[in-house]
Amino acid sequence: MLKQTKSLSALILLLVVITFSACETEDPGPLQVYEKEFSLIDFDRLEMGSAFNIQVVQSANFSIHAKGDRRNIDDLKVFKSGSTLIVKFDEYTNRIHETYITIAMPSLEAINFSGASTSTIKGFGSDENLDVYLSGASVCQLIGDYREIDLILSGASSLLLNGQGYEISAEISGASLLTAFDYPVQQASVSLSGGSIGKVSVADELIAVATGASSLLYHGNPAVTSNVSGASIVQQD
Repeated sequence: MLKQTKSLSALILLLVVITFSACETEDPGPLQVYEKEFSLIDFDRLEMGSAFNIQVVQSANFSIHAKGDRRNIDDLKVFKSGSTLIVKFDEYTNRIHETYITIAMPSLEAINFSGASTSTIKGFGSDENLDVYLSGASVCQLIGDYREIDLILSGASSLLLNGQGYEISAEISGASLLTAFDYPVQQASVSLSGGSIGKVSVADELIAVATGASSLLYHGNPAVTSNVSGASIVQQD
């Protein structure tokens, strides 16, 4: 009986230690508001891999501003790899306070956002291409004009486009959503799978592949080439 009591006590102590350790991974206590500027320049690509609230605006000058809980800001790693600005946390933990990242830059050629980030990008116009990669339930609104946008959406991510361009090339998977009725283009090539949804506005030519109960709706009167299977649809809206 004594051995059983000791064993039970040891088990309870172990559970308490495990529970306490788990609690330590969270940011304890109230928000400690803190802001920080970073002085990096000469980048035209962005990569962020955490649940940041991101604002990106066009400007003649570079600036990087972070705001949030002091402990989160202290854990931020902000650095460049070639022409790519990378922002991420130093280590994974359960963060209960939101972190806001505001970036100003002259031109934008690519974004790669993951980890349930929320972003707004506006003010850019270019004759060049823009590459967009969203994954891990990230949400992005892009307001701008590009000649061509090449985008890959996965993992229940969502992209809203406003503006105009010449061409969209899109790969959309894993219950992701592209909303581009307010971004008219001349040509579009869209591939959807895994219950994804695409909404595009196309004037001249639309090439569509839809599988796995996906849906592509389009505005305009383009010449349409489609390959549809698995209860998917491609139709004019």
